[in-house]
Amino acid sequence: MYLDESEINELRSKYFSIDFDPSISFRNELYQSIKQLRLEYQLIIQNKKDYLHNQFNIYKQQIHYQYINFNKDQQQINKLNQIILEIKTKNIYLKEKNQQLNNQINQFQTSIKQLKQIS
Repeated sequence: MYLDESEINELRSKYFSIDFDPSISFRNELYQSIKQLRLEYQLIIQNKKDYLHNQFNIYKQQIHYQYINFNKDQQQINKLNQIILEIKTKNIYLKEKNQQLNNQINQFQTSIKQLKQIS
């Protein structure tokens, strides 16, 4: 079975593109390269966003813990201030009581001296 020249040309035109334009190939390669670069860039950007988001959450959590500790410390300071105030108040009372007792001792000593002089 032999094909004549017209049949061969017809078959070639159907199955093979003899017209090869290098600019089309270059455009396709360029398009693929740009597409690949864009994907890589998006991946890098997404990784950086994820990293920054994680860092932000870590810092936010640290600040929250510091705030909680600050509040605990502040509460403890308030309690200590209250205790100091109570102690100061008690100290004033005890100084007054001590002065009263010293006055009574002095009165008793004076009374004893007077009794000794009389006797």
